[in-house]
Amino acid sequence: MKLPEDIVVEQMDAVRELVRGRTEQYDQGGVKLEDYWIFGNRSLVHEINKKILRVKSLIMQSKPESAKDSLQDIIAYCCFMLDYNEKKRGD
Repeated sequence: MKLPEDIVVEQMDAVRELVRGRTEQYDQGGVKLEDYWIFGNRSLVHEINKKILRVKSLIMQSKPESAKDSLQDIIAYCCFMLDYNEKKRGD
């Protein structure tokens, strides 16, 4: 049986790889990550909400295995939001 911290490390490694691949796709030409959040926290909450609704839709369709990418996206957006707010406070 895996320890909770091992599960978190394993899943965060998967999220890190997902974000790395997307960074190569989306962040070309000098666009910074923060540029995507034009309304700050509201933009991030909006993105998280869209992903939660996608997961809900997949579960309602009895396709929970298809929710993996959206769940990883939610984790990534939560990390982005934590970082955004730390920078905003000057931590």
